[in-house]
Amino acid sequence: MEIKKEIIESEDCKIAINFINSYLKQIDPGKKSSLTTEDWVKQNLLATESFKKEYIETVKKAIEEDPELGFEYDYILDAQDYPNEGFDSENCASKNGVVKLSVKNWNGYFLIIKLIEENGLKKVDACGAIRIPETKRYIKE
Repeated sequence: MEIKKEIIESEDCKIAINFINSYLKQIDPGKKSSLTTEDWVKQNLLATESFKKEYIETVKKAIEEDPELGFEYDYILDAQDYPNEGFDSENCASKNGVVKLSVKNWNGYFLIIKLIEENGLKKVDACGAIRIPETKRYIKE
């Protein structure tokens, strides 16, 4: 039974790493993505419909509140800066669908991503400031 748990946790880490590192490529100013971040989220197969809806509503609300500035930080990373080198797949912990990812070369910083099953597939349902309570977000140990 323990072996199966490790395999599931490893799958959770892979999904979380793929999602967040793909997101970092999307927002990298040097990569010149053809998609807006909103369109990237809408089309992302690793995100649940609830996550997509919450992200779009959060961004829309921020722009309505301050059309000039919009949002002051990245809601998916729950941070103003982003790690250029991505997240470390070797220092990933997962329990009950909650994944804790360490940031490469940002010693002691972690990002929490919650996965759930949707239509038979594990998907990101919460990440950063999207669908994660403030007390359980980006953690520094």
